[in-house]
Amino acid sequence: MTKKIYLIRHAEGYHNVNENYHLFNPELTPKGHQQILEKKEGLKKIKFNKIFVSPLTRTLQTATCLFGKVDMIALEEIREIICNPCDLRIPLTESVLEFPHVNFSLIIKNIDDFDKDNLIKENDYKKEERILYVDNMLRSLDATHIAIVTHGAFIEHFMEFIHNKKYVFLNNCETIILDY
Repeated sequence: MTKKIYLIRHAEGYHNVNENYHLFNPELTPKGHQQILEKKEGLKKIKFNKIFVSPLTRTLQTATCLFGKVDMIALEEIREIICNPCDLRIPLTESVLEFPHVNFSLIIKNIDDFDKDNLIKENDYKKEERILYVDNMLRSLDATHIAIVTHGAFIEHFMEFIHNKKYVFLNNCETIILDY
């Protein structure tokens, strides 16, 4: 059975405007919401069996606006590569209230492991470990259409590490479709 994986980069967040990477867990801009409206039409025809989403606010907003308040699964492993305060998340106790349709049970820690005041860039080993986990999970799923709403750097590293492809960094709300 061939699976189609839709890697979707989140819509424009406030950190994407003028490279404001110092912003903590930014939300989507009005332009980001417009990008979603444009993307939504093309995805309507697809019946997704599974939707995975990064636990950062901008991806949760993107996924919810794209697909509605349907069942989704939050995965820590598909979050942004940690480099800046914009790559950090709020406690899950807050996310659960704002996004009750998202299952956060696979994320063990309520509070982010990373400290915005003493930010240490994520190392290559940790990135590769996350990417391998996602690849193995995708291969084991009994689903034909899987959406993953994630981040540009994660997609770039995923494509390079798993698929040996140097990928051009995606624009906001852009999608790569993979056959698995």
